[in-house]
Amino acid sequence: TMHGAYVELIAGLIVSVVLIYMLIVINFQSWIDPFIIISALPGALAGIAWSLFLTQTRLSVPALTGAIMC
Repeated sequence: TMHGAYVELIAGLIVSVVLIYMLIVINFQSWIDPFIIISALPGALAGIAWSLFLTQTRLSVPALTGAIMC
């Protein structure tokens, strides 16, 4: 059950990145500017991973939900 939840949350994270990219493309009417903005996403995900490490919190469904919200 947990494996299925993790797979669906990771898929949700990927879908949310694609949808946000498309929304930014429509707003900026450019394909390059949103790519530059989205390129900051690995830094945000690294910050999430670092904060989970510092607080010694395991990767969980609430943590992945927060990553999607980020």
